[in-house]
Amino acid sequence: MRNNASIQRQLPEKIKKLRKKGYSYRDIETTLQCSKGTIAYHLGRGQKQKLKDRDNNYKKLFPRKLTEFIYCRTTRSAYKEVIPTKTSQFRKKCRGFQFNSILKKGEHFMEKPLTLMQYCQKVWPGIRFKKNYMGKRKVVPARAVCQWTGKPEKDDMGRALMYPFFRCMLSGKIKNFEYNDASCDHINGNRLDNRIENFGLTDLTYNSMKSNRTPKTFLKEIKQIVKHLEKHI
Repeated sequence: MRNNASIQRQLPEKIKKLRKKGYSYRDIETTLQCSKGTIAYHLGRGQKQKLKDRDNNYKKLFPRKLTEFIYCRTTRSAYKEVIPTKTSQFRKKCRGFQFNSILKKGEHFMEKPLTLMQYCQKVWPGIRFKKNYMGKRKVVPARAVCQWTGKPEKDDMGRALMYPFFRCMLSGKIKNFEYNDASCDHINGNRLDNRIENFGLTDLTYNSMKSNRTPKTFLKEIKQIVKHLEKHI
């Protein structure tokens, strides 16, 4: 089946028309600015079926991902580095943890969702909202604690780590909760478990890597990766 671009271009018809006039393959190539392979495809006997059979053989011999890597038939944009940007995602991120999953028939959350601040209390005990002179709510900063031990956190300079900063539960990196590269994590991998004990803050990249694994399973897989890479790099 031909697409609109092919129909508008009318290349097969033009090739056949020029060939009937006695043009050589090279003349047709120069006139229509197309390859000899394209000309042979439209003029040769059984060329379309040969190409189809060859593609089918490739599909049988090689997985699709391999052929896409070799020939890069899919259009892909260049890899771009994710640049952290500030967003007003305090509400959005916690809401994502509270109501992340679309419940199916027979499913239910383990607990009734808590308030946004109750979840954040785990990372910044004492954090609260306060209205400013304009009547708008503003977060009153509180000191972050270690998400594993509950002890007060310090930054790399030994200073108290205050909101919106926290240490990633997985990597230990200091992240800004108000930026788009910070993420809420269901620690045990169960998205229906919205208990505060299952709430954690992580770097978005490491949270994506962890996926629905438990920390122990994730650690085990990381050790296997490290062992393998150290062996070969």
